[in-house]
Amino acid sequence: MLKAAYWTMGALSLIIAAIQLRFLFLPLPLASPDMVHHVADIAPVFWVHVIAAAWAMAAGVPQFSVRVRTAHPRIHRWTGRTYVAAVLLGGLSGLGLALNANGGFVTQSGFSLLAVCWLIATGMALRHVLAGRYADHRIWMIRSYALTFAAVTLRLQVPIWVNLLETDYTGVLPIIAWACWVPNLIVAEWLIARRRSLPVPQTAGHA
Repeated sequence: MLKAAYWTMGALSLIIAAIQLRFLFLPLPLASPDMVHHVADIAPVFWVHVIAAAWAMAAGVPQFSVRVRTAHPRIHRWTGRTYVAAVLLGGLSGLGLALNANGGFVTQSGFSLLAVCWLIATGMALRHVLAGRYADHRIWMIRSYALTFAAVTLRLQVPIWVNLLETDYTGVLPIIAWACWVPNLIVAEWLIARRRSLPVPQTAGHA
């Protein structure tokens, strides 16, 4: 079951990461009319977030592969390093976008807290791996990628909420700003609790 969930997560992440890059090839009004105001106000921040978030989604997928971690530790380490760099850029730029988001305080606070939690969780994962605490590193990486995966759950939820509430993208932002990541963290904590019920050896071969 968990293996199927991993492959599903990985496939969705790579698909959304690829879709995210449409901004590089299409005029913004065509790629996403709802995001035009971001480029108009803080264009560099928007473009940094587009690229960094897409890379974080893609680079994070092999981090959870036991086969990659054990048979190809060099790949695991380098994708892990680029993942951390992508989250740093994506989180800081995401915070800038959050403070400029439509939907008022509820939307802005939801996306802002997502960006802050994303940076903290990834920073903790980095801190533990540098100290050789690999079991703790795995736990914080689960939290970090749960927040990275918010980019996927956001896009999956938008059409559902838009149809349920009979509104547009801006109208569902106050809900999406929280619903895209809080449930992800709840699932992450369930997975962490499940892992803690099993013995996890402190082995090398990490970022």
